[in-house]
Amino acid sequence: MHEEKGIKFELNAGVKELVGENGVIKSVVLPSGKVLEADMCVVGVGVVPATMFLKDSRIPMSERGEVLVNEYMEACEDVYACGDIVRFPLPLVGSTASIGHWQIAHSHGRIAALSMLGKKVKFNSVPFFWTQMYGKSIRYCGFALNWDEIVYEGTPEDGKFAAFFI
Repeated sequence: MHEEKGIKFELNAGVKELVGENGVIKSVVLPSGKVLEADMCVVGVGVVPATMFLKDSRIPMSERGEVLVNEYMEACEDVYACGDIVRFPLPLVGSTASIGHWQIAHSHGRIAALSMLGKKVKFNSVPFFWTQMYGKSIRYCGFALNWDEIVYEGTPEDGKFAAFFI
């Protein structure tokens, strides 16, 4: 889809240097020495929760810095956390997860608020994500950590399909 619109991918390549002129990107130099002309640069670097200020507190944290919460969004007595910074039980997969998406944060906020009000409601939601690109709607529902096969209904090449990760 992207390639049809002129987008080129350089897979398994790092960036040695971004070259600009008057604050405007002109090219990207790869470690191989290859120079790519550019008029825009999108950088995906991932995120790490900004929670190190909690490091020596009573709040339980993962090695990655996520606040560990239970199904009520409770980290420890009288402390609730939700959204991008938490690792939470995800019943769908029978394990914990950390999902940085507003739909999950919104659901977490509701559960945390109810918990603070003494109305214990367990988090139980199916994550879903969506976007639109080039007039196509792309949607993902669930949380697949592993799968053995992908079953297609429709044809990916036609751009109209559903993929089931089994």
